Amino acid sequence: MNNQPIGILDSGVGGLSIWREIVSQLPHESTIYLADSKNCPYGNKSAEEIYLLAKQLVQFLVDKRVKLIVVACNTITVACLGKLREEFPTIPIVGTVPVIKTAVQQTKKKKIGILSTTATARSYYQKKLIKQFANDCDVVSVGGDKLVPMVEKGKIEGKEIQHVLDGVLQPFVEKHIDVLALGCSHFPFLKKEIHKILGLDVAILDSAEAIARQVRRVLANNNTLSSVDNATHEFYTTGDAAQFSSVASKLLESSILGKNMIFMGWDNKKIAVLGLGIEGVSSALYLKSKGAVVTVLDQKDKKEFSQATMEQLSNEAIKVVAGENYLSGLDQYDTIVRSPGIKRNLPQLLAAEKKGTVITSQTKLFFDLCPCPIIGVTGTKGKGTTASLIYEMLKIQGLDAYLGGNIGKPPFEFLDNLTPQSKVVLELSSFQLQDITKSPHIGVVLMITQEHLAPDKKDAPHQNFHTDIYEYIDAKRNIIRFQANTDFSIINRDYPASNESDGHTEGKVFWVSREREVEQGAFVKDKTVWLRHNGKEQKIIDAKEILLPGGHNLENVCAAVMAASLSGASKEHIVSVLKTFKGLEHRLELVGEVNGVRYYDDSFSTTPETAIAAIHAFKEPEILILGGAHKGSNFSELGRVISEAKNIKAIIGIGLEWSKIKTAIDRHSGKRSASRIRSWTSQDDRGFKIIEGAKNMHEIVGQVASIAEQGDVVLLSPACSSFDMFTNYKDRGEQFKKEVFLLSS
Repeated sequence: MNNQPIGILDSGVGGLSIWREIVSQLPHESTIYLADSKNCPYGNKSAEEIYLLAKQLVQFLVDKRVKLIVVACNTITVACLGKLREEFPTIPIVGTVPVIKTAVQQTKKKKIGILSTTATARSYYQKKLIKQFANDCDVVSVGGDKLVPMVEKGKIEGKEIQHVLDGVLQPFVEKHIDVLALGCSHFPFLKKEIHKILGLDVAILDSAEAIARQVRRVLANNNTLSSVDNATHEFYTTGDAAQFSSVASKLLESSILGKNMIFMGWDNKKIAVLGLGIEGVSSALYLKSKGAVVTVLDQKDKKEFSQATMEQLSNEAIKVVAGENYLSGLDQYDTIVRSPGIKRNLPQLLAAEKKGTVITSQTKLFFDLCPCPIIGVTGTKGKGTTASLIYEMLKIQGLDAYLGGNIGKPPFEFLDNLTPQSKVVLELSSFQLQDITKSPHIGVVLMITQEHLAPDKKDAPHQNFHTDIYEYIDAKRNIIRFQANTDFSIINRDYPASNESDGHTEGKVFWVSREREVEQGAFVKDKTVWLRHNGKEQKIIDAKEILLPGGHNLENVCAAVMAASLSGASKEHIVSVLKTFKGLEHRLELVGEVNGVRYYDDSFSTTPETAIAAIHAFKEPEILILGGAHKGSNFSELGRVISEAKNIKAIIGIGLEWSKIKTAIDRHSGKRSASRIRSWTSQDDRGFKIIEGAKNMHEIVGQVASIAEQGDVVLLSPACSSFDMFTNYKDRGEQFKKEVFLLSS
């Protein structure tokens, strides 16, 4: 007695021919039928595309706790059945049985026709079977790709299908075959029309009966046969549920209820979206469109959200619960979709989970539903720039590319536009990666340094921090942790936490570095970016030709070059982007030049490491704007860099953390007071001014203007978050730009 269902998957409705036989031979067994109708037919896809799609289908059935999986699709069987078994070793997977062997046994005259998709007909697998079972037979093999889309639409009889069959079957008619072996699960539904053309004397064979027998044997051997007469049958499709139900009912001559796999059972399910940010809104709208009853929860008061957002949610009948008690009653929901920055281990979430509520995220759901390869990028800093570079390189190559995650659009906004040929580039934070169980096809690990650690102060925003550096690093490594040996990991060698991540992946590892040569990957040598892959070394571009400023950006460039190259971008298009890409807003962005002074907005710099990188980006005299809100950072190295720098002219100290930065400078400079003001005399003089007391951006830029001279560089790279004086880093950067613009007007 075992009531777990059997899972059956196919590229579309064709596998219902096999499902029907399994139900007939094993009437006590429950089943789940899964059809990838959205991406059917599979016959015109590459082996890699088929594998990526099939892996998602198998994972869906595994998550449904099936006890055995039947791959009813011949194209999947010949393309990647072995790889699927390696990927999912704990569950039996049955492929299509060689119907060629049965065809040989059924005929004495040895004239056999094989009708399959073109991909199957041309495959090594089918040629091997012909040689093994029918080597001494007269065999005609034909690919009938036009037939699959017609069956998917329910066109199994009439003039249109007869016209197509006349052309497809002509080689069999001319050869006077005795047996026709059907090598595609869609074709048994055409037996009636095929007989009209070939005649009733031709035996038409398919794999359904043999597969059902094999399923029985496997279940019997595993002692998992069901003996209870309460079988149930569920149907899922990635395409249109109504169309699937209609076509399936016609093929089976019986009414069938279709469910949409993309809904994943969302119909009338009570879903809570935790967090009313950009991603939270997109999650709410997407899930509502899939039939869920959605409520959005947020700790802010409703008055703090824009009227447009509230009206949009109201128009879609999405309820908003806001305020202090927003986390009460979580166990009333079937699923909670948390937004980035909401800690996964909040006590209220864990309590709801214990009572059966599923906790997930948009990132986690997107990984389950995305039909195409994902390129994921993470790191303490640089992930936005790197992801954007990769995206631009793929777009200029002419690929169907999409950019999402923390940059670009929330991925739910373009999910329904994706095909297996698409490429998705995601910038992924540690918060998004913390509870995923799948990794991207290409995972990029940039610099990993101390950030998002638990603050000392109790009043800091609790959602924005990891418990310790180990939790933070562990979350980052999820981007490659669940890869298979057919996936790729791109890892920065120049930082210990990043460099040691290679032991956490099964993917093929490529390294990037601006400090040393690497055996496989991209690196900087002699002020030039090089690529080494498959034993070949290729010069990509001289560093001086790259438009992005700063030596640290060479790390991002190397990672982007490697990822884009693995994704099919040519050197020509990669170089074109590197020569023209100006960078992202608020990331070392040149705001303008006023009286010979260049002003750079690096407001996105919220860590000491990124501020150090910005300082190193220029040789000209620098006026730094440093300080901000508490983020748990260690400023010791920043203090050393500032103390040893020869080109720092002045520092404008701001915010709550400025005193700690100043102390770090003092400790390394060996002076009693780091606030001691000294005069700038020349670029060789390591003395610099420190100016404090500015209460807003107008005063900050005013202090800068009072000392700036032609040839100086002004650098807003605070090394801290912005919440003490500004709404966020964007607000800080925009205010800086506004004040610089006023200087020039």
